[in-house]
Amino acid sequence: AALNSWRLVLLSIALTAAAAPGTVVQSLIDRAIAAGDSHVAIPPGSYTFDNVSLTILHAHSLEIQAANVELVFYPGYGVLIQDSFDSAVRGPLSVRYDPPCFTQGEIVAVNGTAATLDLRLAAGFPVPTLPYFTSGEIKLQYYTPDTRLRLREQRGYNPVSIGERVADGVYRMKLLDGFGLPSQQLPAVGTLITVSPRIGASHYQVPDFYKGQAWTVYNSTRVLTEDVTLYGSGNFAVTEWGGDGQHVYRRLTLTREPAALMSSNCDGFHSFSTGTGGAIIDSTISWMGDDALNFHNRVGIVLNVSSGSLLFIDVGDIPAPGAPPSQPARAFGDLVPGDTLRLFRRVGDYLGNVTVASVTWVTDPSVIAQAQAVALKLPAKVNPAAVGVWAVVARDALPAILDGDIVQFDRRASFGAQVINTTFTDAYDSCARLQASNSIIANCNFTRTSSGMTIVYDPGWLEGSLGLTNITIAGNIFTAIGDPSITDIHKLIHVDPDVRDVVVANNTLLP
Repeated sequence: AALNSWRLVLLSIALTAAAAPGTVVQSLIDRAIAAGDSHVAIPPGSYTFDNVSLTILHAHSLEIQAANVELVFYPGYGVLIQDSFDSAVRGPLSVRYDPPCFTQGEIVAVNGTAATLDLRLAAGFPVPTLPYFTSGEIKLQYYTPDTRLRLREQRGYNPVSIGERVADGVYRMKLLDGFGLPSQQLPAVGTLITVSPRIGASHYQVPDFYKGQAWTVYNSTRVLTEDVTLYGSGNFAVTEWGGDGQHVYRRLTLTREPAALMSSNCDGFHSFSTGTGGAIIDSTISWMGDDALNFHNRVGIVLNVSSGSLLFIDVGDIPAPGAPPSQPARAFGDLVPGDTLRLFRRVGDYLGNVTVASVTWVTDPSVIAQAQAVALKLPAKVNPAAVGVWAVVARDALPAILDGDIVQFDRRASFGAQVINTTFTDAYDSCARLQASNSIIANCNFTRTSSGMTIVYDPGWLEGSLGLTNITIAGNIFTAIGDPSITDIHKLIHVDPDVRDVVVANNTLLP
């Protein structure tokens, strides 16, 4: 049904020159979804949200037009598109944060012995003692005052803790692992820095680092994001996870505000355990506080084989913003009879497939306790409170399995990602971590990132696919990436020896 015109009339009357409350947008979208409308238009203007995300829930075949619309969020919140399919959000739409998700300023004092530096805050940036700076990971980056570009020679990861206020507008930062510059040199007074928390994260890597995104597409299928500009994020700028995927991001922009030194506090784009990884086309993603691009799944860990059932550990994943805390988004959460699991040794040797006859979520406290004890010994920092166990009965005989082997669910592995004609600049960490088969990165530009590209399973995060195959990296230009002594493109693009059918061709490396 077409959108009733009176809705737009009433909303237009309600809007003034000042920012309207975000509830106006939320109500309009909720009503369109409830009515089964195929189209809804958000009137141009600025909308401010309190401590809440804009949630687009159960949108089916809905096009949301948001031309000349600005959404303003508090750090840690953003847009959540959940349990939706065959829908679109079209701009020009911008997402901003007030206050910014990080702070910045200039160094006014350095103490090499104590490994501290004093930061004078820039005007308009938050004091680093606000609640959202309480995080399991806070990172520091250096920038030159004249160019406002990151220092190329700084280390890729530079953790800090926030100390006391030492003067009006001046705060002391404690470097937790040295200053992160070559030859133990000290940063110069006057150097610009950013201090950015991974908002909402505990000290556990898995699964508690997945919170606070600006744009999340969660447990959904075929969602189009078009002409959207993000000016920040408390964690990843764009995240897709769960569901069948097949999402498209066209003319997506991540950039910094005019006065800011960075945009998102973590990755620019992060695809996690979707059916088919996203297609990023004709986009620009820049100034992010971690990897530029990341596609991967999450693996399970064999606990044991008991009475013919395969028991394996699911380390859990914290829900997207706005999702019920009691419903964690698990990498194996929609495993059903007929699905196929692939089994590997931890060193990567393929063991065989298991076709699922039945699957059960284990509730026995003794089994959960055993799984938690195992999880604490994994190479990744796993939150034991999020750990669960699945019991799978196979249709056929199980292959020879050892405790600790890897369980992989290819239907939820972000396979088939496409990144085409897109520009990535100024990433705190790598150009890309591509850990999904049947994927392509082509005709893209990568500029000023701390390191190159990896195509490899990562046991430190339980991320990525063993048995990776059919990956193409072609026609890309890499400029000023990491160590300037690297002149061989094949040293910049690290491919695990076990990956099959990889094409790395016609790429250019510039100093």
